[in-house]
Amino acid sequence: MIVSVPHSATSDDEGATNRSCDRRRSRARCRHRRRGRLAATHLGEAYSQRDCGVEPEGGPLPGGVIDRRENGRYRARYEGPDRRWRSRTFDRKVDASRWLAAQITSISRGEWIDPNAGLVPFADFAWGWLAAKTRIKDKTRHGYRGLLTARILPTFGSARVAAINRAMVGGWVQSMSQEGLSPSRIRQAHQCLSAILEQAVDDGIIGRNPARRVELPRLAQPEHRFLTAE
Repeated sequence: MIVSVPHSATSDDEGATNRSCDRRRSRARCRHRRRGRLAATHLGEAYSQRDCGVEPEGGPLPGGVIDRRENGRYRARYEGPDRRWRSRTFDRKVDASRWLAAQITSISRGEWIDPNAGLVPFADFAWGWLAAKTRIKDKTRHGYRGLLTARILPTFGSARVAAINRAMVGGWVQSMSQEGLSPSRIRQAHQCLSAILEQAVDDGIIGRNPARRVELPRLAQPEHRFLTAE
């Protein structure tokens, strides 16, 4: 026996079926998007941890975090090798991310420098450097003290060690040349400054010596006199 179904009822059933399918597809798309966002988050964390040498579960150097402040700015934070947290605030999240990545990368490479270490005044560090030189002769110590007092500290004494850069050293050398100081004396002063800054590099206060490869005045060549038969 064939039962005839009214056309309107068939259309209603088909419409309900279509709506049900649409709802299932919509829920599936939402789940897919959620899984995609979650996967992207996990991939981002894994990328940061892998490229920065950070172990995700209780490793020695946990990764950094970025949070948005109430004023709309972004604060980037990371834990240094000494287990102390450092932070810096930026207007843009992309700048915070770049800074944070650079810090964690430097930690993983063993090139990280404590940003607070270079805040010591150069004069304090220079006198400490001289006091630690116990194997030099008194004459050499006196010479270093004279160079520090007369030539180096008047320019760099109040500056923070980390604030001294290559341009400052080059300008200092140029000013001594304009003053009429002999090339040999300029080189002595530069050698003393470079030795102090090299000690700062060894102590992990700065990353590189800004006095290296600074152009220095040439030493005067001695006049050669040739003897003749007469």
